[in-house]
Amino acid sequence: MTADNQHPFFRPRGRRIAVVALCVVWAIVEWIGNQPFWGMLALAMAAYGYWTFFINYTPPEETASTVAPVESRASESSEPAVDPDPAAPVAGPGDDDRKV
Repeated sequence: MTADNQHPFFRPRGRRIAVVALCVVWAIVEWIGNQPFWGMLALAMAAYGYWTFFINYTPPEETASTVAPVESRASESSEPAVDPDPAAPVAGPGDDDRKV
């Protein structure tokens, strides 16, 4: 089980920056609106987000459940994979097995 900050959604740095910036903007709006309690709360969330997403962040490991290997995707197809015999003659146009 992963922690919320280890969710694959937060892997791109831009998303982590956007979450922290949104909290900072929210704090500014609350301070401008003369609501210091909510401004401090939003500022505390921004500080926690900065610590979580930038100082203490390690990207989640890719597991088999998030990215399927190419071999397993090929084995799931309805057609069986057939390796052609390299020594077998290749039929050209007009070649067929009919005897005349």
